[in-house]
Formats: sequence, C-alpha cells, structure tokens
Amino acid sequence: MRKLITILVIALFVIVGFGFGLSRLMAVNNAKSESATATMPATVAPTQPATPIATLPVSEDIKDYKTITIRVDGEEVNLVEGSAEMPAAPDSKEMIALTYFGNEAHGDLDGDGTEDTAFLLTRSGAGSGVFFYAVAALNIDNGYIGTNAVLLGDRIAPQSTVIEDNLLIVNYADRLPTEPFTVPPSVGISKYLKITDGSLVEANSLAQITIQVDGQEVNLVNGSAKMPAAPGSNEMVTYTYFGNEAHGDLDGNGSEDIVFLLTQSGAGSGTFFYVAAALNIDNGYVGTNAVLLGDRIAPQSTTIEDEMAVVNYQDRLPSEPFTTPPSVGISKYLKIKDGNLMEVNVLSQISNREWKWVKTEMNDDTITIPQNPDAFTITFHEDGSLSGTTDCNNFMGQFTIKDNELTLHPIGATLKACPNSQESVFLTALGEVNQFMVNPLENTLVLLIKFDSGSIIFQ
Repeated sequence: MRKLITILVIALFVIVGFGFGLSRLMAVNNAKSESATATMPATVAPTQPATPIATLPVSEDIKDYKTITIRVDGEEVNLVEGSAEMPAAPDSKEMIALTYFGNEAHGDLDGDGTEDTAFLLTRSGAGSGVFFYAVAALNIDNGYIGTNAVLLGDRIAPQSTVIEDNLLIVNYADRLPTEPFTVPPSVGISKYLKITDGSLVEANSLAQITIQVDGQEVNLVNGSAKMPAAPGSNEMVTYTYFGNEAHGDLDGNGSEDIVFLLTQSGAGSGTFFYVAAALNIDNGYVGTNAVLLGDRIAPQSTTIEDEMAVVNYQDRLPSEPFTTPPSVGISKYLKIKDGNLMEVNVLSQISNREWKWVKTEMNDDTITIPQNPDAFTITFHEDGSLSGTTDCNNFMGQFTIKDNELTLHPIGATLKACPNSQESVFLTALGEVNQFMVNPLENTLVLLIKFDSGSIIFQ
C-alpha cells in the first residue's frame, strides 16, 4: 500500500512539471510571435500610376469597361453597366438617357501594348433624336479609363467598328443634309479616330492639303475651305472633307497613299461629291486633282487595290428627280497618271453581257442606224475573246484592254453573203476602235474610233 502511494505521488509531480513546462513553452512562442509582429514594417499600398485623363476615375473592375466615367458634350457621365441618366439641362426635370449600344472593337488604341475597347452608345430622351457616339475604354494597369465620346450623328445606321494600327474606324450610313429622317440612311461614312493626349479625336491627316477642283486650287484647312463661286462673286462655295478614306499604294512608290471624298456646296441646292487623293511623298502629302462623282449621290465604299482606287456609290437615273433616293449602283475606277487622278475603265465593266448596236456617229455628221437593231451584237469575254452577230454572219476575235485603251485584233466572220446587209459598215468601224467609255446611268457602251473621228454606241 505504501508502495502504491509513493508511485502516485511521483506521477503527480511528473504531470505538474510537464504542464508547467508546456505553459512556459507556449508563453515563449507567443512572445516571439508578438515580437515579430511588432517589428514587421507596415504594408504600403502601391502608388497608382498617373492616368492619361486625370479628371476621369478608373474602373475598379478591369473587366467592366461598361462601368466607367466618360465625357459627353463636355460633361462627365458615369456609366453603370452601360447606362446613365442625367438632366437635359441644369435644373431641368427632363432627363436624357445614355445607353451602351454595342458594335465593340478590341485592340491597342493608345499604343501601350494592351487591348483597349471601343464601342457605340446612344443619347435619347430630349426630343425625337437618337444620337450615336463612339467612345473608348483605355486599358491601364489597374482598370479601364474612359475617354470623351465623339458624335457620329442622329438616327444613323451603324455598320462595323474596328481597331487597326492604333486607329478606331467606325463605319455607318447616314442621310444627305437635304434628306428628311423618314428616308433610310444610305450614305456610307467611315470615321477615323485616334487617341491624342488621352482624348479620342478625328484622325484626319488630310486636314490641311491643297487639291485641284474644276481647275482651281482649293486649300483645305482643318478639312474645309471657302471660296467665291466665281471670280468677283459674293456667293461662296464650301468644300468639306467628307471621309470614306481608303489607304494603299496608289502611285507605285511603295508608300501608303490616301483616297478620300469631299463635297462642294453653297452655290445652288446641289451637294456635289468628288474623289481626290493625297500622295505620300518623303516630307508629307501632296494633293491631286479631284474627280467629280455626282450631285447628291450616296457613297458606299472606297478601296485601293493593285494601284487602283475604286469608288462605289449610288446615283439616280437621268430621268429621276432629286427627291428619288439614289438606287443605281456605280463603280468608278481611278489611277494616278503623271501625278493626276484619272478615271480608267476595266474589263469587268463591259464583259459577260451582250451589247446591241444603237448607232455609229462620225465627226462629218454621218450617222448610221441599224435597220435591224437586234441583229447586231458584241460580247466581250473575261478570257480576252469577243464574239457577236450581224444581220448576216457571226463573228469572233480577240481584244486587249489597258486603262481606257481598247484594241480589237483582226476579226473573223462566217462567209454567208447577204444582199443589203450593213455588216461591212459595222465591222469596218469596229476595226478602227482604240478606246471605250461606259455610262452606267444610261446603260451605254461607247467605242471611240481612232483619230477622234467618231464613235459606235451600244446599249
């Protein structure tokens, strides 16, 4: 019994000693932890980099480029998930709504190597208009920052939006200034925008350039110019950069030239559209002559391919009034020759369709009209061959086209003899052709005879 009590006492001392040691160990560890916490330097929040537009805050969520602050018509607007409301005027109860529309484009717009986002938004509520704007959300280190919004127009028809080479290109259709809003937008417009000092501005490299219009020098300053309608006249005409730019090598020197449209208005009710080029030389751009397209046309697209500018637009038939919307599709082909912009004709304008002889007019006032109009035809094929019919035989041959020059090589025909046939007059004139012109509005092909001696007209 005494032995058992002794063992229990010893065990009790061991347990008490172990507990005391454990508590000492925990106290030491806690002290070390508190000491480490007390001596650790305070965490410093990283310094936020300067923003391109200091007045506009950065979106907290880098993915939410629709929740940003932008500037619309000089006023700050806080978009929340793509929408905002604000008074139409100070102290006004009428509200206007700004709404994300879409047509997003993604790419590096400000040249910092990150992907920015551009999109369209609308403004509505004050009146019947629905105004479209283009705006950008610039991607910086810790979020998006909004830019100013650039007005496109009222009740336009947006087409596409792209970012290429630090440029924002917005394509849309609008109306002519003379057209009411009941007319669907049909005038194609391309607006080029870039970031300058953090703001979205029009990238009009053609703001100041000299061109030739109807034989007169026109100095565009900030994209426009005014000059007397005639020498000594008080009536003024206004030339205005319109847009629809196309970029590419037009003069074959390896550098990127620009083709664009401009308008002339003020003298009368017309709005005349021209196409001109700015040729890229070593120290800047030099303007060319302007080529007339038409009055109150509806521009569609402009491209440069294989050193040729192609302008696509719609016009009216000669018999149609200007109240009729343009509906006749026209493609005008232009090239640089001796520094001038010149219209040229291409095979696609005349090929793969049957042309019927209407008449032959000579400069000595001789006019020959076919007695049987349906009998005389000619067809130009894409492979450089031609075929046709007369009032007696079938014929065939080869041809070549270079710019406006058309050469018909020796023509062969079947050998049937027909009394009172006009075949000889027709084929002899064809053999003397050296140029051609196409009038899409009148649906006519004019083959010009050498030495400016006459013309053969087909329809």
